[in-house]
Amino acid sequence: MRTCTKDIYIMKKAVILAISALLSVFALPVNAADNGKSIAIIDYTFDTTRPEINGKVVADVCFSVTRVCVNAPTTNIYSNESYSHGTIMATVAAKIDPTVKIILIRIGNINPKTFTLSSITTTEFDNVLIPTFDWIAQNATKYNIAAVSTSMSHTSFNTTGSYCPIKQSAVYKGTLQDRIVSLQSIGIASVFSAGNTYDNARASYPACIPQSIAIGATELTEPTGINPVSLKSAKGPDVDYYALGTYELGFTRMTGQTSPAAAAFASYWTKKYKNNYQDTVNVINSSLSQSYFGLTKTYTNQFVNVLN
Repeated sequence: MRTCTKDIYIMKKAVILAISALLSVFALPVNAADNGKSIAIIDYTFDTTRPEINGKVVADVCFSVTRVCVNAPTTNIYSNESYSHGTIMATVAAKIDPTVKIILIRIGNINPKTFTLSSITTTEFDNVLIPTFDWIAQNATKYNIAAVSTSMSHTSFNTTGSYCPIKQSAVYKGTLQDRIVSLQSIGIASVFSAGNTYDNARASYPACIPQSIAIGATELTEPTGINPVSLKSAKGPDVDYYALGTYELGFTRMTGQTSPAAAAFASYWTKKYKNNYQDTVNVINSSLSQSYFGLTKTYTNQFVNVLN
């Protein structure tokens, strides 16, 4: 792990002080002649020593809602499932496309003394994701970024009107939705996990934002040849696609979860990328196949076979 010395600190006070957009970036040499696309993965922490992703990382970026980023944590931190989450996402992305370049972006409420995670409010989530997405837009050409994968979410929904809690940032101009639209305009897909919420009608935030790509999860293919939608996966009209959420990795196993499904889809998008957003959507839509909801026995044609 590299050392991270700068960050973004979101002040939790009645009066929010002006915040400078500080971040730490460790960029590895990129061959200018290599035009391969990259995927930006946003999560808490990553173990870059893992052989599955070692050598694929072209940049390591850290934003934080705490005062410091984690400085080269001891390896036992990764025995905690919460801390291995980002590593799992990067590993799944590399499994779907072994040639993909990866940008690691670490965010979160991290206590550097005890290596514990605390929850982030929707407001804090926006205030760390917005500058992160701004950085992605500014570096899109430099790193040939085709997709952003975020397998982190909130279920603090609005009780009236649209359930999706899209709000103006108190710190940054505009909304996270604005940033998603801006990335879409330059061809970059913003992919979010729909959530392991068992919710049949709502995707978690930010997956519920209309311009995001919300990914639900399926289990492994059954003898029928069809992948069933995971019972735990969020469902409903705001889920755009379902992708495989079960993976046997060298150090862990994920079963029917939307987090790896989102990372897998983002990597698949990058592999199929056609140099603009709509053409890539068309390619993916042309190869959709059936999945089904086990409890209702109804079918959907939103399944993306990321293993093809």
